[in-house]
Amino acid sequence: MPDSPERMGPAPLDEPEPGGMELAASYSGYAGPLPPPGLLNEYDPETRQSIIAEFQGDSEHRRKIEQSALEGNLHLARRAQDRAAVIAVGGIVLSIVLVGSGEVGWGVAFGAVELLLAILATLVNRFRRSS
Repeated sequence: MPDSPERMGPAPLDEPEPGGMELAASYSGYAGPLPPPGLLNEYDPETRQSIIAEFQGDSEHRRKIEQSALEGNLHLARRAQDRAAVIAVGGIVLSIVLVGSGEVGWGVAFGAVELLLAILATLVNRFRRSS
């Protein structure tokens, strides 16, 4: 058994051997949909146009998806407002009917609850917009 541990692989070189070769490596890359202009100009014109057209198509597709999502959210918000209006009008009508039929206490109570819910909905909506 040797006194020193055995080393796996070649020993590291502190300095290149005389007459030996040195190896240098470099890496160049980019992140993003388009290569930088210098690299893009190295492609032939047809390939360059293909890359740019692909980028433009992807951008247009992304804008359409974002627009569709926005329109969907607006549609849902409008539906919610319509339903809330129907419920509010129904509550007011029920309150009037209760008062008209002699149930003044129930009619006033129901009307007060409707008013408080409308105020609460307005405050919640303003809080959500500000945050």
